[in-house]
Amino acid sequence: MTPSLMNILKDNTLTGDNYVTWKRKIGLLLQSEKHKFVLTTPKPPAPNNESSIMYRDEYEQWKTSDDMAKCYIMATISDVLQQQHEGMESAADIMMSLEEMFAMKSRTTKREAVTAFMNLRMKPGQAVKDHMMKVIAHLNIAELHGAEIDGETKIDMVVNSLSDSFDQFKLDYTLNKKEYTLQGLMQDVQSAEKILVKGKGQEIHMVGKVATVKARQKVKKQQKKKQLGPIKKETKKVTKIKGKCFLCGEKGHWKRNCPKSQNKKKEDETYLWHLRLGHINLNRIKRLVCDGPLSDLKVDDLPTCESCLEGKMTKRTFSAKGARATECLGLIHTDVCGPMSIQARGGYEYFITFTDDYSRFGYVYLMRHKSDAFDMFKAFKAEVENQLEKHIKILRSDRGGEYLSGEFQQYLIDNGIVSQFSAPGTPQQNGVAERRNRTLLDMVRSMLSYSTLPISFWGYALQTAIYILNDVPSKSVPKTPHELWTGRKPSLQHLRIFGCPAHVLKGKTEKMESRSETCIFVGYPKETKGYYFYSPSDLKVFVSTNAKFLENDYMNDFVPRSRIVLNEMSGDTIPREVTQPNPIVSSDPTQDQQPTIPRRSGRVRTQPERYIGLGESVDNLPDDDDHYTYKEAMEDVDSRHWQKAMQSEIESMFDNKVWSLVDLPKGIKPIGCKWVYKRKRGMDGKVETFKARLVAKGYTQKEGIDYEETFSPVAMLKSIRILLSIAASLDLEIWQMDVKTAFLNGSLDESIYMMQPRGIH
Repeated sequence: MTPSLMNILKDNTLTGDNYVTWKRKIGLLLQSEKHKFVLTTPKPPAPNNESSIMYRDEYEQWKTSDDMAKCYIMATISDVLQQQHEGMESAADIMMSLEEMFAMKSRTTKREAVTAFMNLRMKPGQAVKDHMMKVIAHLNIAELHGAEIDGETKIDMVVNSLSDSFDQFKLDYTLNKKEYTLQGLMQDVQSAEKILVKGKGQEIHMVGKVATVKARQKVKKQQKKKQLGPIKKETKKVTKIKGKCFLCGEKGHWKRNCPKSQNKKKEDETYLWHLRLGHINLNRIKRLVCDGPLSDLKVDDLPTCESCLEGKMTKRTFSAKGARATECLGLIHTDVCGPMSIQARGGYEYFITFTDDYSRFGYVYLMRHKSDAFDMFKAFKAEVENQLEKHIKILRSDRGGEYLSGEFQQYLIDNGIVSQFSAPGTPQQNGVAERRNRTLLDMVRSMLSYSTLPISFWGYALQTAIYILNDVPSKSVPKTPHELWTGRKPSLQHLRIFGCPAHVLKGKTEKMESRSETCIFVGYPKETKGYYFYSPSDLKVFVSTNAKFLENDYMNDFVPRSRIVLNEMSGDTIPREVTQPNPIVSSDPTQDQQPTIPRRSGRVRTQPERYIGLGESVDNLPDDDDHYTYKEAMEDVDSRHWQKAMQSEIESMFDNKVWSLVDLPKGIKPIGCKWVYKRKRGMDGKVETFKARLVAKGYTQKEGIDYEETFSPVAMLKSIRILLSIAASLDLEIWQMDVKTAFLNGSLDESIYMMQPRGIH
């Protein structure tokens, strides 16, 4: 053990009152000797005859470190405490016992610590450095006792503790509201202290100089008086103003001729026109003087206008300049995004990102609840510190409640991680994490738009996006994040188009069964060298390495989808279940026979922004199957489902005697028909039913020959509302029916000949 550590053992004996200081220093001592891990790691079971050599070595290492930690702790406590804790088994037990004895995390102790910090005042003549160190010491004591004081409040309390000689500094701080850290505040206050000391020295020096000059002038005046005594009697008497000015108190002039009065008059005139002209700035007033309208005005500096400060105060210009980390894990940017407008598969609504400042290498974790952020950080910390054999030094985040929790902050303190927060209302200070979230969501929306997958697959798209971002260049770093993070250049040969179809080898098949299945590629697994695939038939996601991707066919057959709506919800919480996403507008024409109806406002009623995503989140599920032909349906992976749907449609028509099979008469040209296919999906995006409708090609019919008129009976929205109101008032149950095949009972007066549909013989 080094002599410096011996001094720590000698000078920091725990007596009870100094527990907070002792705990911090004993922690530094154990950390420097690499024994601190025994305080948080449970004792492993003793090895037996079947234990491996590696496990025996780990056990011996833990035992040795625990013994050393016990020695250090016992050597730094008083004799009475040594006797009391002599028989305890481990260092962790001793620390827990001491904490129960002296920590006293009660409400009274915390209140006393905070009160002491708030009542701390700088003594006259005390150096700023000494005062700031005392402030930081009180602040550490308050936080160690469980007090949670945000950064802005800390700075305000420190500024208020300064002495009266710093009143000008306090005024500047109040007006400008400069965003300080404790370190930055200490530097500025020390600079102000130097200016104050320098100013006092000059004042003393000038006082001495003036006294010397006055003494010399007095001697010269007496000598001159002796020399000019006879002449003075003959000269004409010169009148001299007696008394002093009632404005400034100086002798030699009256109040009407006081120069200070003239200056004040010019200031008042300028300020008067400043108020008359709606508080415009001084430069615009000077332009009015130069241009002529106020040519007689003598412009002077404007006094401080508090009304301008209240009405024109704006945010300070944000500067993106800042010190970058010089190694991996030197600074980690993090942010939580969510809740999203649509749940991802697995019930995820949030995600959290961690971005390394030096390499821009990123991690993303999906979360069901916002409170899972702490667990995700612990998992991230354990992985990256083990992989890089380094420790996280600084964690920068916004002021979200998930980061300000006492459990999270205590964990950071215990692990020596500095927590940095952005100022309230200034997300630019956490710009790296905010920009990363925006980039990820832009990529997710683009990939989902190009694919045929439901929006509920945004979780897989998000994992794919962060995987790709780590392997591609960034303007923030000279190399790819993957190369800076791992030291190896990334390979891009295995990347595939997200959402493209692929033939995947089945696990176990019968001899005459198909050996492959058409699935959809949805990402790259982290723990396996392979790909994620989604099986539309089994509705499951699985991992496989045996696949043939159909990227070229996928690009050639691409059909643009409607707009993807995937946003982070804000404001009111949007309900998850939507039964009728699009508003139905009834067409109730106004009758001219009722002129007494009041004129309605011409303002167009728009839908609130917080509900815009409701309809589109449901309607924008993939609708590519609306354009299937019979051939495409038979070649589709769900061909057997389409065959069942067509058979059900034909059976329904036979049962209802829609048409009969006859020979085509001579001279009659039949109209064609086609199948319309539709997948019916549930709220989670899963396919529930397959619908096939046989429709006639009505555009080949001629009015007056094949039909006389067309109509489409639709229930009025007012009628539906009246029925629902009656049911609600009478407490009746509403029975909703679904008509599987509509308009089958309508009789046709004309004879319509239609061609036989394909697939039916």
